[in-house]
Amino acid sequence: MKVFTDKELRVEVDAPVLYENQDYYFLLSESESLQIKSDKFLSSIVDVLPFNKVGKAKFTNQVGFVTILKNKYDVRSKKFGDVSGNEQTKTLIDEINSMFKHFTFHYPSITAASRQVNFSSINTDILSRFDYLKQAILSDNLPTFTNCLDMILMQPHHKLSSEKITTPFHKVKNISHTDIFGSKTKYVRYDNLSIENLPLSQKLIGKGKKLFPSFMLENKHSETYDTSENRFIKFFLEEISNLSQYIISNYEKSEKVYLDAIQIKQKIDSYLARNFFRSIGKMTFVPYSSTTILKRNGYKELFQHFIKSRFSFNHLLERINKEYDST
Repeated sequence: MKVFTDKELRVEVDAPVLYENQDYYFLLSESESLQIKSDKFLSSIVDVLPFNKVGKAKFTNQVGFVTILKNKYDVRSKKFGDVSGNEQTKTLIDEINSMFKHFTFHYPSITAASRQVNFSSINTDILSRFDYLKQAILSDNLPTFTNCLDMILMQPHHKLSSEKITTPFHKVKNISHTDIFGSKTKYVRYDNLSIENLPLSQKLIGKGKKLFPSFMLENKHSETYDTSENRFIKFFLEEISNLSQYIISNYEKSEKVYLDAIQIKQKIDSYLARNFFRSIGKMTFVPYSSTTILKRNGYKELFQHFIKSRFSFNHLLERINKEYDST
């Protein structure tokens, strides 16, 4: 096999050195031509037609040693100077490694995650769910279920809230542009000069006038425990209470599960009866991404029980059916 730089096969390559992005022509024997065509790797390098003795090759974005039919060629790029292809490959790898060292610490994009629930794995069997909750609530392993609830009640999650309240005009402290022009109330006369000279009075009705609105809307800021995290805790407790009631109503003949359900319901209902849960609304979504739910003591343990009761312990069904022989 011989290598030429022109298709007329006049200029032969003496040294086994080939350059990137340059056309080369291989003079092949019939057996060599068939061997290249039958080899997937060689046919990707040398383009040759069946029974044709001349094959064409061009190395694009490739440096280093290449073996073609037991002949070893040093493929180089003129961009890196007159050094061997292996040395050029090492230079490229070193540059790439140098660039990638900083990628992790200078990542410019926003980190994001996407989660999707596999609803086919949800544990819909009532007895298996109840069995897990029974173990979680009645177990003495620390932290117990009630310990977690006590931690939440001692330091519950809260947030700041704002609401509009109707306040007599002379008692208004905070007022916004919307409150001034959005107030719909009757006007009354004040003869008290201290009210007339208030900056708020002059802004609202003008200097020298004595008719004032009897009431205004004022922003009232306060702390509230009605958060999505606390709504989730209330929802989970109500779910346990309803599940226990279902067991009590439908499994009276199974003494063990019946007594367990009564004990669990009494314990959960004693928490739901507290004023803290009475002031919390209904849950509209599960706050899966909340840092409070995922990391805060009390909340994270109950969240784990919620997940495990729904997506785990399907394998216990056979044992539960034997233990709780209902009818």
